[in-house]
Amino acid sequence: HYREGDVAESFSDLIYRVESLLSRSYAGHTVVFTHGQFIKAVIHHHIHGYPTPTAKTMRSYHAFITNSDVPNCAMLPLMFYGGVCWMSSLYPPS
Repeated sequence: HYREGDVAESFSDLIYRVESLLSRSYAGHTVVFTHGQFIKAVIHHHIHGYPTPTAKTMRSYHAFITNSDVPNCAMLPLMFYGGVCWMSSLYPPS
């Protein structure tokens, strides 16, 4: 669980935050403001789903964030129904 310095976040920490977000129960409309790298982690986790962060999932995530674009102020609608997270298209800012 390598960290680039004492205050940096490890890949395992990032995935824990993603799972924490996706495992909560939400009612009504909920808005989460965050940075692009975290949104990419949510998308990647939603597509691939992995129970434990490994070197292989970290490489996959790195390739994903390198080759995908999430512009500033983009919106990613998520719907939680029956304990399952549903994701629609990423909306770029207008």
